Amino acid sequence: MKGDQFPVNGVVTPVVDAPAQFVRFRLLNGSNARIYNFGFSDNRQFHQIGKDDGPLERPAPMTRLRLSTGERVEILVVFSGEENN
Repeated sequence: MKGDQFPVNGVVTPVVDAPAQFVRFRLLNGSNARIYNFGFSDNRQFHQIGKDDGPLERPAPMTRLRLSTGERVEILVVFSGEENN
């Protein structure tokens, strides 16, 4: 059975008021049967800094990230504080 909504911390379509700085996110694909192509709606660049087996040697810049079932990654995102203006 596949659902049609992807909650973040239990919230569908969440909004975060992020500070103007680097923000670290830990992402987990907790779905039982879906692979996700993660990215931001404004197509902003972010850096993958870790995955299931630990930190990466160096940050990997990207705009999309494929997350398989049960996979975890860590990313850094730069926010300017003007995203909602």
